[in-house]
Amino acid sequence: MKYFLFFIVLGSFLFGCQQEPTSTTNEEDSTASEVVAIPPFLPLQTVAFDDFSAFQTPDTNWKIVDKASSDFMQNYALEIVDGKGILVNKPDSIHKGNLVTLLEHGDLELELEFMMARASNSGIYFQSRYEVQLFDSWNKDTISFADCGGIYEQWKDKENGGTIGGATPKVNASKAPGLWQTLRVLFRAPRFDATGKKTANAKFEYVYLNDMLIQKNVEVSSPTIAATFRDEKPKGNLMIQGDHGPVAFRNMRLKTLAQDTVTLNNLTYKLYNGKWDYIPNFDTMQVTSSGSFNSFADVENLAQTKDHFAFVFEGNMEIPNEGQYLFETTIDDGGDLYIDDKLVVHNEGDPGLGTERAIVNLTKGVHKFKLTYYEEVWLAWLVVQVEGPNVEKHYLLNPPGKFPWGEEEVTPITVTPNQTPEMVRAFVMHGKEKKTHTISVGTPNGIHFSYDLQNAALLSAWKGKFADVTEMWDGRGESQLLKPLNARIELDDKITLASLAYQKDNFPAIKQAQFQSLGYTLNVQQFPVFEYRFGNVNVRDEIVPKEKQLQRTLVFDGQEVNLYHKVAVAKQITKLANGWYDIDGNYYVQVNQPDRVELRTTNQQQTLMLPVANKAKDTLSYNIVW
Repeated sequence: MKYFLFFIVLGSFLFGCQQEPTSTTNEEDSTASEVVAIPPFLPLQTVAFDDFSAFQTPDTNWKIVDKASSDFMQNYALEIVDGKGILVNKPDSIHKGNLVTLLEHGDLELELEFMMARASNSGIYFQSRYEVQLFDSWNKDTISFADCGGIYEQWKDKENGGTIGGATPKVNASKAPGLWQTLRVLFRAPRFDATGKKTANAKFEYVYLNDMLIQKNVEVSSPTIAATFRDEKPKGNLMIQGDHGPVAFRNMRLKTLAQDTVTLNNLTYKLYNGKWDYIPNFDTMQVTSSGSFNSFADVENLAQTKDHFAFVFEGNMEIPNEGQYLFETTIDDGGDLYIDDKLVVHNEGDPGLGTERAIVNLTKGVHKFKLTYYEEVWLAWLVVQVEGPNVEKHYLLNPPGKFPWGEEEVTPITVTPNQTPEMVRAFVMHGKEKKTHTISVGTPNGIHFSYDLQNAALLSAWKGKFADVTEMWDGRGESQLLKPLNARIELDDKITLASLAYQKDNFPAIKQAQFQSLGYTLNVQQFPVFEYRFGNVNVRDEIVPKEKQLQRTLVFDGQEVNLYHKVAVAKQITKLANGWYDIDGNYYVQVNQPDRVELRTTNQQQTLMLPVANKAKDTLSYNIVW
């Protein structure tokens, strides 16, 4: 059952999904329900911006609204529409108070979206003390701890009580003002002993800005705010800065991470010897030996052999709080987890190493614990993890030892454009889909993009450093993935050229028979010019950087009736007062033939498209900003 290459085995370890267990372990039972994916962590809790019930009484600079938008060309511009769902700060010279939650937290995981007005400044203060900076850092070539995603702290100074310092983000992952940006933070509160003496500093375990890791394991020796310099505590209120310019927030989610744990005690084992390639029926087998144990980490020593054995582990499990619990087993070869004699996680482990999960509701107190396990050949591996209310995900009993085929540290292999563009044919991820017919173009200007040759689609764009190609060239290079070295925007990946007979036609998701890709040539600057044909029309598609934007120009040679080019598709496309189009708050588009724009709404989506003139020659062009 294990005659598979290791990378397939490792894939089953990383991407296992949970089958809902039935009431029996019989491998021939036909009542098993459908496979459902269970995420590796319990979900964060949403803070609804329907009113201010989650906050202390706010100053009048804070409002709950339905929509927010900002002209990225004007300082401090933020327009709002009455309603609910979005939290907005619009301070003035008098009303500029901070907004404080009712929640007191220690360790905290936080996710939210925010929109900066041009030149605005704000911040998220964990425990009202330790700041992650929010700032309009768009297009800055050199950044500091004062830029978006920076971490402030007060450094001790004997003469004046404190000086400002902090941690600079690894890269500038900021988007343009008026666009929605994402922030994800895992904060660790300072630790104190029984006397109140601090034993460990606060720490930001990670900060992601627009899905780019910009801070990792940053210790904060003191608070940002001088007034709290000597006032560190185990808990404090989350706070949002309100005195330095307009900013909007939505989709705030959080999870408090208390120090409670699930524990096992009174543990016993029964050992069985034999050879199986499925979870055996232990009721029909003879016990080889039995006893007590305190670790899953080294079952080979407990079995006194490397292969062909099985265990039944039993004991008591102490649940600290009532609520939903996520259980996860990672096993080679297989086993079942029971709680109170009910099957919770079925992990057959075929082939080899597999990860399975389940979510169950449990009451506070003692529950019966049972775990079956069998090992056929090669690797003996058994890991159980659990997460619950105020219980951070952790290993039951103890962490596993070092995985015998664990990945070694490798020196990243990167591609850096110098005098001319760099083009890399590689797979790229678009959402959750791996795109295979793609080319990624890195430019000396620091503006890069990936293009789908099958659909003539601009897939993604990013700034800064170009690409990490380690997964193409390290080892066997199984994934063949190119990874951008900064935060990227994703655009629509469907076909961009189609014939639409009627004004209300949907733009097709798949290419029509008239479309034919012809590859690409290089222009005089060595940028690729993508070429394709639609019926009687030849198309040249050129994408080049221009003043920290991407400019796309399509030249049409030939005549075809009702031919359209799709510029963008999104749930919401809004024309701004400056003439640009806001595409779902993800990026901006400026069309250089504005009188041609058609904006259609179909199936709860909007499509921005341009008709191709029915004449021998035509040109369309537009710019993309993010």
